[in-house]
Amino acid sequence: METTTLPEAPESIRAISSIPDPDYTDTYTHEAADASDWTPEEWARVCFNEIAGFKAWLMWRFMLRMKLRWWKSSGTICGWRIDGQGPDWIRLESDGHRFHGNLVYRITDGQAQLATIVKFKRPEMAVKWQKLQPTHNGVVPSLVAETHKRLRDKAS
Repeated sequence: METTTLPEAPESIRAISSIPDPDYTDTYTHEAADASDWTPEEWARVCFNEIAGFKAWLMWRFMLRMKLRWWKSSGTICGWRIDGQGPDWIRLESDGHRFHGNLVYRITDGQAQLATIVKFKRPEMAVKWQKLQPTHNGVVPSLVAETHKRLRDKAS
């Protein structure tokens, strides 16, 4: 099972986003025949609450200065507000001093997709994001793959 990266979010994901004109998007697609055995919310909770966890919350909250709720509060996933969901997707939303962001999980037959969608609030954030992007691109594919593994382990 492979996780591939798209430098842009496809229209099917962009239509789910609450950010109409993003400055940055990406999508990580994990091929998994059993992807739809779990809901998008289950994928997101395992991915962010269990695997990324408190360390991710601290990074988003203090390094990136996102306005997050407590990392495991009601109506949130790792501090990001659940902003919308449908039968095959969930959208998490957070605002911050530097940017506004969505994390979107979309589950289809045979695939789990995780997209990052960002609108920068200040022009210099585009330059700062370019420095953070290699780390982001290195971490997220393994995060999605590990989420699938953890979901399968819990099911057995």
